[in-house]
Amino acid sequence: LHLALADFYLGQKRTDDATALIQKVIGIEPETDAHRMALASIYWDSGKQEQATEALRQLLAKSPEKEEIWIEAANFYGSRNKPSESERLLKEGLRHNDRSFKLRFALSAHYLSTGKAKEGAAVLEECLGLEKDEANADIMHAKNSLAQYHLVRNEVDRAARYVDEVLKVSPRNMDATYIKGNIHLKRR
Repeated sequence: LHLALADFYLGQKRTDDATALIQKVIGIEPETDAHRMALASIYWDSGKQEQATEALRQLLAKSPEKEEIWIEAANFYGSRNKPSESERLLKEGLRHNDRSFKLRFALSAHYLSTGKAKEGAAVLEECLGLEKDEANADIMHAKNSLAQYHLVRNEVDRAARYVDEVLKVSPRNMDATYIKGNIHLKRR
């Protein structure tokens, strides 16, 4: 009910009342991270960027081992046209979760969306050293992503190498099969 009322207050442009209710909800359910994200959004949208940043800082300090929180916080800044802050948070998340595939995939996607494709590919290359098992789903995802990256750059042989590695381990991998088809189209 508090959340519904806070939403109503936001619709009425009563941000101070909505903020107070969200803070009350955080007190009731302190483990629900979405409430702190909502509070940060309200602060940001009402021009209180410093308070939004502090709300996010508290959220990240509370659960630095949660990869999803780092990604959500990075997306928060990305959606508000703050790509450098988004990148900083993803890198900081990796310092707390140094073996995280999820954070690396998010950082790679961030680089690709901001025109830094080489940096994105380098992050994907890092993923390959995190796990020895070639059949690991994250390793196959990284290889498929690298194959797609190289295919876009017309580096067909390098793309084929990654795809063949995936198909050797998982012959029915849909992504690899699709990329392999695109490789054949490029080669005519």
